[in-house]
Amino acid sequence: PEGLIERMRDYYDGFCFDSVHRLYNPFSTLCFFRKKEFYNYWMESGTSELIAQYLKKKKLTVEQFRGHHVLKDFISWPGELDTTSPAGFLYQGGYLTIRERVGSIFILDYPNKEVLNAMSALLTLNILSADNSLDNLQQLTLCALEEKNVNDFVNNINSLLASIPYDDFALAGQQNMKFNRIDISVQEWLYRSTILAFLRGCGVATVAEMHTNLGRADLVLRHAGDIFVIELKVAYESENVSVKLAEAVRQMTEKNYLVPYPRAIGLALVIDDAKRMITASETVERDEDNT
Repeated sequence: PEGLIERMRDYYDGFCFDSVHRLYNPFSTLCFFRKKEFYNYWMESGTSELIAQYLKKKKLTVEQFRGHHVLKDFISWPGELDTTSPAGFLYQGGYLTIRERVGSIFILDYPNKEVLNAMSALLTLNILSADNSLDNLQQLTLCALEEKNVNDFVNNINSLLASIPYDDFALAGQQNMKFNRIDISVQEWLYRSTILAFLRGCGVATVAEMHTNLGRADLVLRHAGDIFVIELKVAYESENVSVKLAEAVRQMTEKNYLVPYPRAIGLALVIDDAKRMITASETVERDEDNT
């Protein structure tokens, strides 16, 4: 029972409106009890199409609202729905909630895994043009992970990257980096955040910037009992793809990205920015000497 409740809390709890008390989503919780399956029931609540259109119209990304800071006045009055900021719109719609309070600053974030996955899936749906592309690409990606087929996984991610509307999302990327003071290019931020959103939308437990004792891995994936650690590099105009790949492999090894995860699969990826696709990849073995 304790393990089940912990999973339920991670998936359906987390709604907070006073920075103290946390609540479960009653709709999703009842659906879970009825179907006895962890699923993003939020998508069935009837608001997903509205939110998808809003994200697309405002050219928003999922990651730019993680750890979003607002003042106390915002919590008591986030504004009218048709005129408020995107954060105010998503907060009133239940897609953002209070994560914590630091003095007079309130930190907003997605309440739980269900909402984060739902938002990620909606963003990916906006990126992919064909109506049936998302479901097909998700299934192919999940199969590639379950079969540990790196080539198929890379090909599926390339299909995703080929659909990124850079002009639409570049502004959102710049605003997010300025807010969080991240030392990363707009292109690299877009590549990583889009891949991250897509994998979460597939239902894959994915974390960005996972810390080790020496550094931070770009992405850590958990799926079907397997763990994948990904280091992503972008090769720009004058940069050699092979050199960037060697850099990614060396960084993953020297900074012990695989050490915390026994039997983890390390994957170094290089995106050629001119082609907007992964053109080099290498599987990295866990260094048992550093364990």
